[in-house]
Amino acid sequence: MSRILVIVFTVLVVGCGGAAATPVPRASTGGAQPSTAQSTTGPLPTQASAATPANPGAPAGNAKALVTALVPPGSTQLNAVEIGGNYTVQVTSQSSMSDLQSFFDQKIPTLGITQTGKTTVGDNTIYAFTNPDGGITISSDGSGGILITISAGASS
Repeated sequence: MSRILVIVFTVLVVGCGGAAATPVPRASTGGAQPSTAQSTTGPLPTQASAATPANPGAPAGNAKALVTALVPPGSTQLNAVEIGGNYTVQVTSQSSMSDLQSFFDQKIPTLGITQTGKTTVGDNTIYAFTNPDGGITISSDGSGGILITISAGASS
């Protein structure tokens, strides 16, 4: 129960533009960015650890690395927040809802996490997973794009 509360709190802080946001560095493409939002062309590479995880696609138990690996290609980051061992990022995407669902349906199993639920109601889809605990919400942003919030972390 405390895990869910931490994730919900983190999503609320990110959704309300919490001041504790930690920017995620992005590789430069050489051109100036017109706004402070940053575009990605895919998940950021993570630093290799000394030990090889049981699942080679899994980011070695690091919530931030896991969330970063779940960011869909072509997304634009709005904000990110790290509280203790929990990390949440919010991005927008111009991809279709079905393309994003397909991305997450394929990506989640490759990261060594266990999907525990997927619910779609109207224009909203919510994924839940464990190892570490987390979730993904996908919904219309009201302007033709898709808003995605990805959160994962350790329970205390």
